[in-house]
Amino acid sequence: MNADYKIKGLFNQHLKIHLDENNVSNNDNAQVFGQILNGNFDSPAFSYLENLGFMRLHEVKSIGMYNELNLATKINERRDQEEILDESTVELPKKMVKVNKNILSVLQQRHSSRDFNEIPMRQADFSTIVKYSFGLSGRVMSYDGVKAYSRFYASGGGLYPINIILQVNNVSGIKPGLYRYQPYSHTLYPYQKCLDIRKFLQYGSFDFDDYSFIVLLEYDLNRNYLKYGELSLLTTMIEAGNISHNFELMCTAMDYSACQIAGFNKHYAEEVLGLDGLNSHILFTVICGKEK
Repeated sequence: MNADYKIKGLFNQHLKIHLDENNVSNNDNAQVFGQILNGNFDSPAFSYLENLGFMRLHEVKSIGMYNELNLATKINERRDQEEILDESTVELPKKMVKVNKNILSVLQQRHSSRDFNEIPMRQADFSTIVKYSFGLSGRVMSYDGVKAYSRFYASGGGLYPINIILQVNNVSGIKPGLYRYQPYSHTLYPYQKCLDIRKFLQYGSFDFDDYSFIVLLEYDLNRNYLKYGELSLLTTMIEAGNISHNFELMCTAMDYSACQIAGFNKHYAEEVLGLDGLNSHILFTVICGKEK
C-alpha cells in the first residue's frame, strides 16, 4: 500500500516542515519548528535538549564533594529550622483520614477536572492530602550518624529544592488566603498577600469560585545547582512531576479531583510572593476541588 504523502502531514504535524528562511516572523508552531531545524530560529527547549545529560568536570567535582562531605544529609537534618512557628502559624490536624481505596482503583479513577462543587473541603481531608503529597514520610535514614528525613516522593540527591505554596479558597476551618506549607511541622504559614486567581490562571477555563485550593511549586535554584550544575533543572522537573502525580493520586483517593496547569502567569505569581525570578521560580501549579 502506497502512502499518500499529501495528507500524511495532517496526522503528524512535524512532517509539515517549512524552510522558507525569508519568513521567520508571524509564524505558527509548525513553521517555527522548521525554522529551528534549519538553524534560523533559536529555541531554549532545543538548546537544553541538545546538552541534556552532559557531565562537565566542574559538575563531577561538585557532586563528588557533596557526596564525600555528606552535605545533602546535613542540610536535610537542619531544614526544620527554616520553618516559622509563631502566633500566625496554622496548625493542621495531625490525625490523618484513613484511605480505604487501593492503588489500582485510584489509578483507574484518576482524571483531570475543571469544574467543582461548592461544598467546602473538610479540614481533615485537606490535611491528609497535603501530608501524603508533600510532607515527611516518617522514614528516617542515617548516613554517618546524620539523620535524613524522607518525603513521599523522590528528590535528586535528597535536596528537595521545591517548596510548596497553597492558595486556600474553600476549605473548612482555614481562612482563604496564600500559605507556605511547612513539612517538618505540618503547618501553614500565611502570606500577607493573595493571588487574583483570574489573573494568575488567565489562560484556562476553570471554576474560580468553588475550587478548594491550588498548589504552586516554587523552585529555589541554589538548593541543588551547587551540586548538580546544569543537571539540576532535569532532576527538578522530574521531581515536580513526582509531586504533581502524588498529589493527583491523593486527591483521587480522597474523592476529590485535580487538574495540572502549565499555562499560568509566572511573573505575576512571583511578584505577589516576593520572589526574585532569578534564583526562585514558580514552575508549575495544580488546582483541586470536589468535582461537580
